Amino acid sequence: MIATWIPPFPGAWLMLLLVLVAGCQAPGGRAPDHDPQGERRTTRATEPAPAPTRPGHQRAGAPGPAGEDARDCCAADEDLWALIRAGFRLERPLDQPRVRAELNELLRFPGHLQRLGPLLELYLPHIFDAVQTRGLPAELALLPIIESGMDPQAGRVGGPSGLWQFLPATAERLDVPRSWWFEGRHDPVISTRAALDYLEYHHAQFGSWPLALTAYNVGEGTVRRALAARGGSATFWALRLPAAGMAFVPKLLALAEVVADPARYGVTLPPIAAGATFVTLPTGGQIEIAKAARALGLAEDYLYQLNPGLNRSTTPPDGPHLLHVPVASADQAGAWLASLGPEDRSAARAAARAAEGRGGVQTTAAAGQDRVHVVRAGETLWGIARTYRIKLDELVAHNALRRNAVLRIGQRLVIPRR
Repeated sequence: MIATWIPPFPGAWLMLLLVLVAGCQAPGGRAPDHDPQGERRTTRATEPAPAPTRPGHQRAGAPGPAGEDARDCCAADEDLWALIRAGFRLERPLDQPRVRAELNELLRFPGHLQRLGPLLELYLPHIFDAVQTRGLPAELALLPIIESGMDPQAGRVGGPSGLWQFLPATAERLDVPRSWWFEGRHDPVISTRAALDYLEYHHAQFGSWPLALTAYNVGEGTVRRALAARGGSATFWALRLPAAGMAFVPKLLALAEVVADPARYGVTLPPIAAGATFVTLPTGGQIEIAKAARALGLAEDYLYQLNPGLNRSTTPPDGPHLLHVPVASADQAGAWLASLGPEDRSAARAAARAAEGRGGVQTTAAAGQDRVHVVRAGETLWGIARTYRIKLDELVAHNALRRNAVLRIGQRLVIPRR
């Protein structure tokens, strides 16, 4: 039996009708973001004004007064993902089979971005800030996720390496410093500067971000030949390219689509606050990393994580004379660096000469020299020993570890000479 409710006083019907009509309106009169079938009404990202920054914003990592080069970028409680979304400018054609295929592949691993959380928190704020400062599409800040999993140590000897996966020849072309002491491809500030220079160069050549990104990935000569085969003018989607070039742009657009609407795809993004995680200070010369860590009350491994370009226990004798330090330690680090006297510099040079004399610890070593392995997420001592074809006991003894030691991301292990 269905009960019928009768209004208790005259005029109540009119009041009820007004309440129901008001309740059916969306707040603020805004239209929903999706159509009734759940598909986006358009496949193009909106093009709002550049993502907001607070007054006094400067490019993260640019040397300046101690602690003043990046800390005012964004309010600490702002969400970095929201700022990135606000800067999206590239079209995301979800009706393109290649984009849909890459999106489906990405969604096979919905926890992938969560697992990258620690690396994203360290490096993505600086990368986004550098992209934003140049007025470039915010999608470019996501490229290192595709290229390296946001791992500055990713790569192989003689091949592409670093956050942006530069080949040695490309690094030389872009004036990225590389030496026995320092690998600029691994440095988040130097490599990001070079990558954005390179992307802007390609965009000036081709006038299209999909073509510029493809040239970045497979080379401008490959793109020019593909364009010539289509009569000299064509969109990215019409070109015949190597498999890597065909997939690169769709991968980026698929990732941008997930970042734009993670809830729609059942993905949880790791929380990342806006604002720099580190600032870059001039060191004034060579310094010892262990002493810097002690002076700042930081774990030495963490300081190396912020400075992944360093191959040695000291900064390079001939530069770059820069050190990335946590934002909270910037003033303390500036004061400590200013306090260093000639004897401190002499001690650093002596430590460097000693390391150089015994072959040192390096990421890319000649045969017979020690090497260093920087631990990545998910690695074990057994797996690292197997990779270098050495006995587990040798690796453990050489690094004064226990066989069941828990490794930390960014931890450096010395690989014994063979």
